[in-house]
Amino acid sequence: MSLAIDVERVAAVLLSDGDWHLVEGTSFHIDAYEYTCDGELRHGGGENGICAAGFSFKTKAGNYVSGPLSSVVAVRCLRDEKTGESVGRYPWPKAKKINGPV
Repeated sequence: MSLAIDVERVAAVLLSDGDWHLVEGTSFHIDAYEYTCDGELRHGGGENGICAAGFSFKTKAGNYVSGPLSSVVAVRCLRDEKTGESVGRYPWPKAKKINGPV
């Protein structure tokens, strides 16, 4: 069995900084994690023990957050109370951080 997470349903991300960060729309995605400058690779994922997989998303405040997938502690997705299926977005007020139980 897999604990499949639909990346298009991720509404908030708990990072290793201990804060929940709201995700704008369906901007959360996972891909290779590397640093570049002017299109030139500076440090590739998987080098020197750095996680090869990374994440990126746009916050409700309009900023972009990216990093190694290993820094994601948890994600929040909305579930329909009747069906248990992932649906839509949380109707949270505009905020940078969410505190409280997951």
